[in-house]
Amino acid sequence: MNSRIGSMLRAAERSRDDNCTHFVSPAPQHYMIGCLYPTHAQTALRALCAARPDLVTRVRRLKANASPLSPEEVDKLGHLAVTDYKTWARDELACAREFDLTILGGCCGTDQRNIEALAKEAQVSEANFSEKCHNFRLA
Repeated sequence: MNSRIGSMLRAAERSRDDNCTHFVSPAPQHYMIGCLYPTHAQTALRALCAARPDLVTRVRRLKANASPLSPEEVDKLGHLAVTDYKTWARDELACAREFDLTILGGCCGTDQRNIEALAKEAQVSEANFSEKCHNFRLA
C-alpha cells in the first residue's frame, strides 16, 4: 500500500485547492478522510507528510470504515469484512493522535457500537495520556 492512496490524497488536495480558489471563497480550512480504515489512512497521511508536510496539517477529520482490508481487497470481496470494535477504536485514535485529527467518526461497517468503543477508548487513553490533551469530537 499505499503510495497509491498517498498519491490520491495529494492529487485531491491540489484539485480541491485549485477548484476552490475559483469557485469557493474562502477556500476550505480543513479536509476529511472518509471510508478508509484507520491504519490505511495513517499510511496515506505519512506519505503525504513526507511529500507535502504543509498539506497534512489541513486534514482534520477521519470517518473510518470498519474493514482492515485495503480498498482494492474490499472491492474484490464484494462485502465489508469488519474488525472488532476495540481494535477499530484503538486504530482510529492512534491515527488521530499521530496527525492531530480532532473530529472522528465511522463510515461503512460501523455502527453505534464502534462509536461507543471509540468514546470509551478515548476516555481510557486520555487518563493514561498526559503529554497532550486532545479534545476529540465524535462525528
